[in-house]
Amino acid sequence: MVSLTAAATARACDALRKQLADVDPLVAGLATWLGVTGIAGGHPQPDSGLWLTRDVALAGVLEAAGQTGPRPFEEGLAALRSRTFFAPHNPGGFESDPLAILAVAIGIHHLGDSDAAAWIRKLAERAATGEVEAWRVALLHAAAALACDEVPRENLPLELLAALAGKGVPGCDRPADRTLRTACLVRGDGPAERSLFRLAALVTQGAPRTTGRRRSAVALPAVRTDVGIITIKEEEFAAVLRQFAPTTQVRGARRNYEVAELQTAHGSTRVAITRCVQQGNAHAQMAASDLLEDLSPAFVVVVGIGGGRPTSDLTLGDVVISSFVHDLTLEDTGSDGTSRFSALGGPLDPEAARVVSHLQALIPRMKDWTGTLHAARPQLDVTCTTENAAWNELLDEAFTHHRASGRSSPIVRAERIASSDRLVKDPDLLTQWTSVLKGIMVVEMESAGVYVFCHNKRVPYLAIRGISDIVGAKRDERWTAYACETAAAFARSLIETGVFAKQS
Repeated sequence: MVSLTAAATARACDALRKQLADVDPLVAGLATWLGVTGIAGGHPQPDSGLWLTRDVALAGVLEAAGQTGPRPFEEGLAALRSRTFFAPHNPGGFESDPLAILAVAIGIHHLGDSDAAAWIRKLAERAATGEVEAWRVALLHAAAALACDEVPRENLPLELLAALAGKGVPGCDRPADRTLRTACLVRGDGPAERSLFRLAALVTQGAPRTTGRRRSAVALPAVRTDVGIITIKEEEFAAVLRQFAPTTQVRGARRNYEVAELQTAHGSTRVAITRCVQQGNAHAQMAASDLLEDLSPAFVVVVGIGGGRPTSDLTLGDVVISSFVHDLTLEDTGSDGTSRFSALGGPLDPEAARVVSHLQALIPRMKDWTGTLHAARPQLDVTCTTENAAWNELLDEAFTHHRASGRSSPIVRAERIASSDRLVKDPDLLTQWTSVLKGIMVVEMESAGVYVFCHNKRVPYLAIRGISDIVGAKRDERWTAYACETAAAFARSLIETGVFAKQS
């Protein structure tokens, strides 16, 4: 009997992610389209100037995911369609690569080109007649599903069916969540892309089915939601509730939301607040999926705490708003014990960048948010927890500077955030990251998952983090509560400027 608990699902996701380390670039591109974070591709072929079939396929899925590749997909598609396939005595190329055919079909579906859709459907159907392996046939049926109005569901495995249903492909009904989870929790061998589709199905479980009985016990509002806030730790959630004082509770498909209505210079702003019980990017991504499905917020914001590095610019209790999200979830440990990380993530959505670039002009217009804190500021007394002499010297210099400044109120800066599934307390690890990624100021465990999902759905995303720890330093435990308060208070004050209100 397969356990369907959240813990079992999380363990299955972890196992599937391990199978997807350093995958083919095309599989990594499909992960981006599916909204799965932390999947990195291996080394692509050098750009020879020619359009290889998998170059075209990768360009298609990346454009469908809202990313721009080195060359436009339409150019590659035109080159691909000019070629002859199924020639007698030809060992085959594109026509014998079901995954590439599916990826090209995804790109065509995104373009909305009916002529190209008819071409890829015909090619996929003909290729399927020559295949005997069930999974390869299923990929070709999935490609055909993207080019026609309906595909019999018995032709598609549950994980493929769920992925296409989640993308709104006509005729593809999402399986019941319990059935889907049962199928995806079963361990089994197979190609990397099958593990990917299973992972995507688990990460996005709870999404609506395109047909069938409506979900029960859901009372969703008929009015807009301007901002959706995700918190993780209980202290973060409590601080946000204190600052926003929500007046309504909404029951969604898989989680509840506390809703507040704030008045701003540009009209009212509706804010929905929820909490992700478990730490980590996979759980945060699930929360973002539920939030977007239930309430369709115009912006998503993660509000909470993070760890900082020793610097004279910021210290404990200060607030960082994300200017860039580095995704360092994917780690490869070598035989010598060293670790390498794939640097994923990326810049902000243009609407989120609009807010961040104008931050220093917005701050003077805010009310005194530092006066609304429900926690007292502790003393800046710390002790070093590491034997790294160079790092300890940085800690001493930073805290000496901040104590001498006499500053007693938190400040806010837009800085780069690094997100992984590690609770970073090791200065050696942070030193490794900052040696190749300039400007990292805060480390945390949720932004990568939320960023990737929101980026693929084209929903602006920001992280607002109060600095509760400095890596390599032991401090008063009350800094956790204080940093939760500073992040929550600043988040409310920022929203009250009206930057998230729907403006005509």
